[in-house]
Amino acid sequence: MGLMWDYRGTTPMADRPDGFFADGHFWVREFVLGRAVAVRMDESGLLTFAGPEGEFEAGEPPWSLRRAIEAVRSNLDRDRLRNAADDAGAYTFYLLAPLSIGIEYDFDSLPPALGVDIWDGSAGEYTTLDVTERVFEGIGLWTAPTIEREVPARDLSPESYELPRSRWADEQVAGVVFRKKHGGAVRHARTPFENTTWESPESAGVPDFDEWLRAHLTADSARSLLEGTDQSLDSVGIEAATDVIGAALAQRRYKSVGQIADSDPKRFRTAIRDRLVEIRGTEASETAS
Repeated sequence: MGLMWDYRGTTPMADRPDGFFADGHFWVREFVLGRAVAVRMDESGLLTFAGPEGEFEAGEPPWSLRRAIEAVRSNLDRDRLRNAADDAGAYTFYLLAPLSIGIEYDFDSLPPALGVDIWDGSAGEYTTLDVTERVFEGIGLWTAPTIEREVPARDLSPESYELPRSRWADEQVAGVVFRKKHGGAVRHARTPFENTTWESPESAGVPDFDEWLRAHLTADSARSLLEGTDQSLDSVGIEAATDVIGAALAQRRYKSVGQIADSDPKRFRTAIRDRLVEIRGTEASETAS
């Protein structure tokens, strides 16, 4: 059976169901801006990823999700998941890939994927948030930051809730998510993030992507995105460097290049590769002279 997208998501404060805050206990979590991805593991350990549009082809996920997907592939402890579950394939894990959509996150410290929900197909329901956190941490993955746990409805003032500073940015959070322990979730976001969702965040583009790359992708920034100040393009193959830098740009500069990365991934890759070849050629010429 294929991996179907069936994420419950969050509801804007203005559209919350009647009586949502009348009873129950709530977890308050930071509304980190980004894009959600689903993952499931079969008994062999093979991971399948999907978004609202369906499963991603092996090796060809959207650029904006590549760092998140690679992090899940590298860090998910398959043996622990297999040993902890009677049927590992019954669980669908929903994670968030943080993106630069208006908050200046510190992407060097922010995990590339944050667990937000787990669907238990055997039970036909989502796991509670306390279980969700334990499971994600137990299999080696990260979770979305929780601000408060188990707040009774009588003690919660959702519309006047004071938004704290982000855990990973030197500014106020984009918003918070009020998740009922046994129910849905309502997001309280500040301007201009009221209509931002995890399922299909708005992306933008630049009029001339090649010109943007010449201005923003330099030898220094390429080395920084390769995650090592002592690395040079000569020590990393162009194809490998293109993969790493393309994924980093799609995440860290999503507001500028998200549109082309999402809509024309081949052109996105070709333009970055050509720019890296140009940079390497310039460095070689300078060294020779």
